[in-house]
Amino acid sequence: MLPLKSLSNFYPPSWVGNVLKIRILSAAVFAPVLLGLVWIGGETLKISMLLLALLMAWEFFRMCGARITGPQRILGYFLTMAVACFLLGWNFGVPMIVVLPLAVLGIMVVALWGEQSFSERFISMGLLSLGVGYAGGLIVFLALLRDWPDHGLALTLSALFCTWGADTGAYFCGRAFGKRKLAPMVSPNKTIEGAVGGVIAAVLVAFLIWQAFTLTIPLIWMLIIGVVAGVLGVLGDLCASLLKRATDTKDSSQLIPGHGGVLDRFDGVMFVAPSVYCLLVLLEPWL
Repeated sequence: MLPLKSLSNFYPPSWVGNVLKIRILSAAVFAPVLLGLVWIGGETLKISMLLLALLMAWEFFRMCGARITGPQRILGYFLTMAVACFLLGWNFGVPMIVVLPLAVLGIMVVALWGEQSFSERFISMGLLSLGVGYAGGLIVFLALLRDWPDHGLALTLSALFCTWGADTGAYFCGRAFGKRKLAPMVSPNKTIEGAVGGVIAAVLVAFLIWQAFTLTIPLIWMLIIGVVAGVLGVLGDLCASLLKRATDTKDSSQLIPGHGGVLDRFDGVMFVAPSVYCLLVLLEPWL
């Protein structure tokens, strides 16, 4: 998604102003819904994350276009749902040791039929595997964070607000101080200075959440969570930009007016939520 600074170079100020209004209105509608689901937690949040994962799979396969055939997409939706359900604890009595080899076999067998060239089939198998893992294996960690003992709500809000804080901090610091490009081939407008500002903003947000919820988690670990969120949020955004450039796509979809699709909106959170969860698992003996 092009930043407003870039948009102003190609469109009149009135058009950019309208984009801002649409983005704000969309955020005013969708953010409270998401935060409400996080507040409720439990099975409601888990089901919501499963549906969100399927939407992400739809957007990913849509971006891939003809590279992924119809039968491959059907298999992809099924595998995305299977991965998400297993991570959420819904294995329905089927062990993962059975599902994993069947998934690999299914991805390869489905590629045997079709009109694609052999090299295209090879690429389609890789894209299908990536799409399943990307859509089904990341965003559901928001629900797993919410179930974390004692501090689930605060930790989930940390993953969200630290990511959003990092995104905001990176944007304004990049505009004010940005000179050195971070990844010019992938995202020409992102700078090292902006990324540093984003990490600082994420750490500040983590500190504020630690104080607001009077958490018993040591402050140093909470600040580490802020650093992880700041760094992984930027990397998630960059990786989403890489996918869109590789598929010649501006937005993953138009599901959220002014923001694009759910992959556009949650690209950073998709990296931050599982990273924070894994960090907590590693730090649990010291928390």
